[in-house]
Amino acid sequence: MDALIRRFEASDVEPVISLIHKTIDESYAAFYSAPVLKFFKGFHSEDAILKRNEQGDIWILERGSEIVGTGATVENEIYGVFVSPASQRTGFGRLIMEHLEEQLRKAGHRHSKLSISLPSRTFYESMGYKVINEVNREVDAGHYLRFWKAEKQLVGEYAQF
Repeated sequence: MDALIRRFEASDVEPVISLIHKTIDESYAAFYSAPVLKFFKGFHSEDAILKRNEQGDIWILERGSEIVGTGATVENEIYGVFVSPASQRTGFGRLIMEHLEEQLRKAGHRHSKLSISLPSRTFYESMGYKVINEVNREVDAGHYLRFWKAEKQLVGEYAQF
């Protein structure tokens, strides 16, 4: 895999938003209604991404000069893991997740948390995440965002027990 993971820079905001919104449009549309897709895009708006970067760390996965993935950590929670539709099922999602988990270990976190959407449940369970509870959040009259809260015990040389 000829990919590089680096820290997010302010100049990345537009390409990251484009990547996330395209992924939502192409990968989530079969699972969620239009109002829910709109909610997802709002949750990953420019303001939200910049705030997430202030509160934690956003990472960019590049292949050549193209941003093909992203993910973030805020305290011990993982947010906004997206891989471009054309690059899914190539190992890039696993690569980003392993990097994010390693950052959490280095920061001394004993476990990680994340929210799992319908299209990504199998992937996160394959990464060792255990569902804690199911959430059905109404985002518009009669339109629900169904997702799961999940956790994973982090083990390794950096974990503080």
